[in-house]
Amino acid sequence: MTDATIPQGFSLLPKGLGFNDELAPIYINGSEEVFRSAIVIQKRHLNPMGIWHGGVILSFADFAMAAILSHKLQSHGGMPTINMNVDFIAPSNEGDWIEFVLDRLSLTKLMGNVSGVLQGPNGVVARVNGIYRLPRQAA
Repeated sequence: MTDATIPQGFSLLPKGLGFNDELAPIYINGSEEVFRSAIVIQKRHLNPMGIWHGGVILSFADFAMAAILSHKLQSHGGMPTINMNVDFIAPSNEGDWIEFVLDRLSLTKLMGNVSGVLQGPNGVVARVNGIYRLPRQAA
């Protein structure tokens, strides 16, 4: 994937965000009502079978879901992951553009629940759900 094929509105996530730097390149689009994020699979993201590693899938999904909540709440405080579930559906390969597509978002006073799918060029890669503790200032 080249810069010319990155969908309009997406920009590269800046460096300096701790472990998220290890997932790079991550692309974000905060210009819409629902925050969007995507990753381009790199060789270092692959497992020994040459497909997207499950640990990287979980890490990217965790980033994507917490980012949606942060955008929705306009809060960038800590948002610990309470629980996360993933169903691995299909493999992804080096160079694939994978985007998190929101399915559902619900909020309580203290928790946020986000679910969606990771969508690749050949369809759904994984289905994910996360529960997050909302920052104190958002509650």
